[in-house]
Amino acid sequence: MRLPVFFLTFLFSVAAVTAQRDQSEKRRTPLGTQTPRPQLPQRDRQPSEPTPSEPVHGALQRALNAHGGQNLRATTDSIAEGTFALYTIEGQRARYPLTLSRKGDGRVQRIIKYPNGDHRTGTNATQTWEVSGPFTTAARGPALEFIETQTVRALPNLFDHQGRGSRLRDDRMRGPDRALTVEEKNGRTTTYVIDGARGLITKMELVSGFAPDMLGRKLPIVESYVFSDYRPVQGIPTAFKIEHFTNNIEIDEMHFTSVRYNTGVKDDVFHP
Repeated sequence: MRLPVFFLTFLFSVAAVTAQRDQSEKRRTPLGTQTPRPQLPQRDRQPSEPTPSEPVHGALQRALNAHGGQNLRATTDSIAEGTFALYTIEGQRARYPLTLSRKGDGRVQRIIKYPNGDHRTGTNATQTWEVSGPFTTAARGPALEFIETQTVRALPNLFDHQGRGSRLRDDRMRGPDRALTVEEKNGRTTTYVIDGARGLITKMELVSGFAPDMLGRKLPIVESYVFSDYRPVQGIPTAFKIEHFTNNIEIDEMHFTSVRYNTGVKDDVFHP
């Protein structure tokens, strides 16, 4: 069936308006410009959804205690080693050696050793980068999102939200688990899912953008980082496995074999 010319014209007009609106939604983040910076949609509470058994700040304190409390707050840096794997439609590709270095909440460097050379993604708190072979660019898109999950969106973003001028939103229960969302002053949001039994953060969610459907409606693209295989390291429960999903499709995975805290990482580690 052929569509009328006026209907096709209408669809093209909707697409043009959507593109202009997406361009206008660009905004600065602490580590660069991300496009766009939307909020996670708030879920309507279902009638069968259980009522939280503790106040929101009680859930937050329980999560902080589960992650080591003062031990976590006392960490200054970390070095993790393991493997990195990408996923395609056909499944998991080969695993590659990985080193992840962090310092404070503003410096991170991830080095993946591919057969044809190292791939580095990081920030020194003033600039970001993504280096592949001889090519160096400022981090953007998935690279910038990863950097943010390890710095400005990491656990201190939740536990220290008041000191950062952010607001905590209670997104209530997801089955036995509790969802808390941090709304920052620049308007972006990050949701953290707390395991109902252990109090550990098992998932981080953010919206990286929107994709139009056939009717021109903008649907959110949800990035999820799932934390599992928690092991005690220097008094701090640490996730040894981090899986990255886009709209529930697995994109990549980091699996650590060792993690060390407070090793005295030097600032010169963090460079393109």
